[in-house]
Amino acid sequence: MSTSAGSAAGRTRRSNPGATPDLVVSDPSYRGKISAETHQVNLDYNSFEGFDIQRRPHTVTVRGKVAARDGKFVGDIGHGKFLAREPNHF
Repeated sequence: MSTSAGSAAGRTRRSNPGATPDLVVSDPSYRGKISAETHQVNLDYNSFEGFDIQRRPHTVTVRGKVAARDGKFVGDIGHGKFLAREPNHF
């Protein structure tokens, strides 16, 4: 288990005191299948429909507030922040 977001990739990142970092707590024991019926997107299809899943996020925080728990959105609409970036075409 890593307590640092970048540890697995060979980078180390730490949160400063008083900061509100974005965090993802993973559930490694989760097993399921990808389905448009169970995902919270505004589409009636998923190109990965039927693919097996071996883990998923259990809890996600955004700027210090819980945004998702057990596969469901529980955050406040509009709490996220769009970060404009240049296109990346590899």
